[in-house]
Amino acid sequence: SRHRAKDGRIIPVEVTVNYIEFDGKEVNCVSARDISKRKRAEEALKSQVAFREGIIECAADGICVCHDTPGYPNVSFTVWNNRMTEITGYSMDEINRNGWYQTVYPDPDVQDRARDRMDRMRQGDNLKGEDWEITRSDGVKRLVSISTSVIQGEKGTVHVLALIQDITDRKRAEQTQAFMAMMLDVSPGFV
Repeated sequence: SRHRAKDGRIIPVEVTVNYIEFDGKEVNCVSARDISKRKRAEEALKSQVAFREGIIECAADGICVCHDTPGYPNVSFTVWNNRMTEITGYSMDEINRNGWYQTVYPDPDVQDRARDRMDRMRQGDNLKGEDWEITRSDGVKRLVSISTSVIQGEKGTVHVLALIQDITDRKRAEQTQAFMAMMLDVSPGFV
């Protein structure tokens, strides 16, 4: 509730009402406690959370957090920014329903390699800009660079934070430049 203090300020209060027996009669015992500090702390926390969520959503890289699940689909995501959807073509709900390994790595051998790599990450062997080819929801193959960090959660749960960059266009440009350089080297009379 909100009450007016002696100085005229409106303050948030928590009201507790108890029915008690006093002198043979049932009476209401009402207490009101000023919760201004708690409300300010809640607002500050909401502001911090909104700021952090804004950072994740505005990041130029894909940002996601996942953890193991027993059985299919083997991994579940709890954070998945808009850039992840742009890179993969999948929403977090679609990935959680259909599986990360099963959707972005359609080749069973690559799925096994990715699962093995994830197991090693959970043991502390993080990826640092490791290149992986994924298949988007539209069937287009893209090359991504993945970096990970293991995060310990409540009750010892292990979560993996991943930063993902689509490097397909950069790699193509590098290959084109290398090809052009090679062509100039093998064609000495070409100017």
